[in-house]
Amino acid sequence: MKKIVSYILFALILISTNMVSAQSVVTINGGKMIDNRTLVPLRSIFEELGATVIWNQNTKTISATKDTTNISLKLGTKTAVINGQAVSIDVPAQIRSGTTLVPLRFISEALGANVKWDNKTLTATIEQNDKTILVKV
Repeated sequence: MKKIVSYILFALILISTNMVSAQSVVTINGGKMIDNRTLVPLRSIFEELGATVIWNQNTKTISATKDTTNISLKLGTKTAVINGQAVSIDVPAQIRSGTTLVPLRFISEALGANVKWDNKTLTATIEQNDKTILVKV
């Protein structure tokens, strides 16, 4: 009986160790503080969260799709569209140094991720399932 309990405990430890190591952590630099809001590189975040991103140069529109979620943002506007519904954002999507930046909380929550901000280190943490993305400002 002791042997069976020992095997079960050993198996549980192996399983829990594998679950912890399955967590993926990625660090992305390039976040900016603009108008007291944190803006982050759209493509980097969306792709890390598993979305497909398309840029339309003619209309200056970014489209992203993940599973059944469709998001559209037009540069310079404070309105985004999520699954056909217009949503207001505090700061418009914009290009800085060749990178499209969008509001951190909007981009993350639009794809169902959780967001935390650490003012001391100027780092945003985006968590979704087994993925953690650290965005440095």
